[in-house]
Amino acid sequence: MSYWFFYLLIIPALIPVYLVISSLINAQEKEKSENTN
Repeated sequence: MSYWFFYLLIIPALIPVYLVISSLINAQEKEKSENTN
């Protein structure tokens, strides 16, 4: 089994994880900005 096939399986699975983490970071930044105001 070659590595490129392994990456083809992992990368699509990491995309939703990255989107969730980025959305959580954005939510935390919004809370910080609201608290300063």
